[in-house]
Amino acid sequence: MHDLVSSNSIYLAYVDEYLRELGEDSEFVFKAAGVNNIQQLRQVPRVPTEVMAKVYERVYRNPRLGGFFIKLGERIPLTAHGNLGVAFLVSQNIRTILQMLQRYTAIAIPWVNIQLDESPHQATINIQISAGSADFKAALVESIVIHIAHHLCNLLPSGHLPCALEFQHSQPEYVEDFYHHVAGEVRFNAARNCVVYPMAVLSVPVKTADRLNQGVLEQQCAEELRLLQKQTSQAQLVRGLIVQNLSASPTIQWVARQMSTSERSLRRRLQEEGESFRNLLAQVRHEEACRHLRETDWRIERIAKQLGYSETASFSLAFREVAGVSPRQWREQSS
Repeated sequence: MHDLVSSNSIYLAYVDEYLRELGEDSEFVFKAAGVNNIQQLRQVPRVPTEVMAKVYERVYRNPRLGGFFIKLGERIPLTAHGNLGVAFLVSQNIRTILQMLQRYTAIAIPWVNIQLDESPHQATINIQISAGSADFKAALVESIVIHIAHHLCNLLPSGHLPCALEFQHSQPEYVEDFYHHVAGEVRFNAARNCVVYPMAVLSVPVKTADRLNQGVLEQQCAEELRLLQKQTSQAQLVRGLIVQNLSASPTIQWVARQMSTSERSLRRRLQEEGESFRNLLAQVRHEEACRHLRETDWRIERIAKQLGYSETASFSLAFREVAGVSPRQWREQSS
């Protein structure tokens, strides 16, 4: 795992609560993740990524707990996200909620990126996770997808289910559990993790809308995000933006704009931390290349495109310079 950025500890409190309801030994699970006192965990606002990942991985790999993260996504209330969750409740419509989710997700989980893509007929909520193992990402994305589908349905006057759910991981045994939250297809081994709605849903008013409170809460979310970014190193912030937009081959100019700074200032701050944009981009590309080679059966051409390379030959050359072998040879040796 490439960073120790923290997340809201409240999510682990809900994991603990649900494990206990199911009669599982929650203390054993948390101790294996390095948490010796669960009650103490509830008293701190944030926990390191690696702690959350170890808990999620252990639960996800337990054959008795199939579908656990689907139920977790239903159970976690919007208010668990603090000001951000309350802002969702008072938003004018679904488009406003999704725009805030896109802008302020980092307050809750800094290494999750959510993007809203609008086409003439469909609205697609894309979810990308830039930290952790394949099992951790699968567990987390299941809970996030179901959390979005479940709560958006509850916020709408007539209730609207997504027309499709897509997951990058393989189909689990509990696949039928997903169909309670979708009006159409559920696809696995997909190119992306996403929730898809008819375009018209974005304009549907929210039952609990409150325009005055929405503005106040948005300001509080912006301040929370500013403080969180201040506590995070420039290299970590840059890495996160690179991972989340890797297929678009992000430039330092683009990253600087996202961070509301100049290219010159960003270069200087990275240099002060002993880093450079070029090195961070190369590191992320190599890490993601190894993950795709190890965890998927994608063709080398598809991986190169996913990493933002315009030509497969450029990817193969860059990979060989670091690993000493070609991507294909590395995959064979790792299998």
